[in-house]
Amino acid sequence: MKTATGTVIKALGNLLHIAFEGSIRQGEVGSVNLHDQSLMAEVIVVAGDTANMQVFEDTKGISYGMKVTFSGHLLEAELGPGLLGTVFDGLQNPLRKLADKGGLLLE
Repeated sequence: MKTATGTVIKALGNLLHIAFEGSIRQGEVGSVNLHDQSLMAEVIVVAGDTANMQVFEDTKGISYGMKVTFSGHLLEAELGPGLLGTVFDGLQNPLRKLADKGGLLLE
């Protein structure tokens, strides 16, 4: 299966507007290539050849023209031991660990 690709055409906080080529669907996971990082995001709206994606990480540094790769897989949550008692973001990143790295304030 060939994965779809795209580019950022607008960034508004954690909401990105993406122009893409290929086939994607709502709920699909994609990644924005930001220098040496790959920021995970979820497709929340598809309209023609553009999509809106919500990034679950710090979007500082994302700008027009940055490359996006779509996984072809829908966002899913794996249930199992350790899930209860821990708070996760939409991509199952434990928020406590993200806060320890900096960038999140948990009370």
